[in-house]
Amino acid sequence: MDESARAARHAWYDALPASLKEREVDLSPQRINYQAFRLADALEVLGHLRGQRWAIYGGDFYRQAASGPRWIPTHDSWYVEREANEAGSLFVSRSLDVARSEITERLVRNRQRGSRDNERVVLVAAAPGWRSGSGR
Repeated sequence: MDESARAARHAWYDALPASLKEREVDLSPQRINYQAFRLADALEVLGHLRGQRWAIYGGDFYRQAASGPRWIPTHDSWYVEREANEAGSLFVSRSLDVARSEITERLVRNRQRGSRDNERVVLVAAAPGWRSGSGR
């Protein structure tokens, strides 16, 4: 991916309030070039992205290892693709609704099980016209 595509892909993160960024987990020490958010914080992130017209192309859940600061993929994820002829604004709305549903379902399930707050989610967000490898 060229540098302009990489920058555009992460511009959504730069636009988030500092209060949210302070609570994220940087996964780069594990060679994962993304930030992971607490599930409740991710719902707040979605609100900011909706206002700025960013689409959520998918997400991956992680849980904290029992013995240390490592984050382990749960292998639970989701993705959303833009339909042919779907307006960008409709895709943004639909992708954010799917993300909200996935994260809320996970949060509710964890609370019902009495799980402590040891899960995070990585969001894959971009402008609605972005396509992997397209540089847009």
